Amino acid sequence: MKINPFFILATLIAAVLIGISSATHRQGHDALRTQFAHHVPPNVSLLDALPPVDLPTMLQQAIERAREGEHVLLPVEPNGSNEHVHVRVTSLLPRAEGLRVTGIVTNIGNIPLTVSVNDFELRDSDGQSYIANESRHMVLEPGQSTSLQLDVSLPSGRGLSLITRIPAHHPIEQLLIRPSPPSS
Repeated sequence: MKINPFFILATLIAAVLIGISSATHRQGHDALRTQFAHHVPPNVSLLDALPPVDLPTMLQQAIERAREGEHVLLPVEPNGSNEHVHVRVTSLLPRAEGLRVTGIVTNIGNIPLTVSVNDFELRDSDGQSYIANESRHMVLEPGQSTSLQLDVSLPSGRGLSLITRIPAHHPIEQLLIRPSPPSS
């Protein structure tokens, strides 16, 4: 059986190309490792990473709120979003007539978004829904935000959720207050 010289030449060329490819691939991989190794952040203490806090001012504000009888609550799930809107509940303020929910609504999409006060529903842990009887609305351009303020007469001990239903978008549900455990 006679061996074709072109077959031998083609085999040698293929072996050389495979060797070059393997060596180049390995070097690129090592270079990538080296690049990432050089960018490892130094060990930072947790205290160094926290933003600065003006404790005297915060303490004074807390004292003033306590004197005024305001006890601000923080929501269980302050942030909720879908592909077009982000809702951030910043505070829950107990009032004589119920509870005031305040927050910020932001258009995170890339087209204008019409938001109405009727798009927000508050639902307590017994299933009772609270929806505004107003039709005020506004158009939020991409990246634009507006404030949110909703007042609700929430019976004592009930939990509360905020459901945001902007037409043609997925609803957002945020747990604001957990219900009080039943008394024994």
